[in-house]
Amino acid sequence: MAVSNAIGSNVFDINLGLGLPFLVRMAIDKGKPISLLSEEERGLLASGKMVLPPHVKFGFLLLLILLVVQIVLLATRYRLTKATGFSFLAVYAMFLTYALVQEVHCNQAC
Repeated sequence: MAVSNAIGSNVFDINLGLGLPFLVRMAIDKGKPISLLSEEERGLLASGKMVLPPHVKFGFLLLLILLVVQIVLLATRYRLTKATGFSFLAVYAMFLTYALVQEVHCNQAC
């Protein structure tokens, strides 16, 4: 019951937390599409200076993290040991480092 509650709650939160604001914004703008890229980002993407939009890059990073988590869990036969915990902590630290570098040092160029 707890597992289904945890999964169902996250799906509900994502759908309501993302869907409702987009629905309200589209209702205000009378159905006009919502752009996820700024004018500057669109220009960089069109000129070829930006290979991937930030949203796509972030999605690939999350898929990579999911793959690493699955490999670690398979390697430990789905047992939560100290080594598993430290590996998850290391992955989280790498993610935070990446996010910090992206925010502080990169201006759509990384």
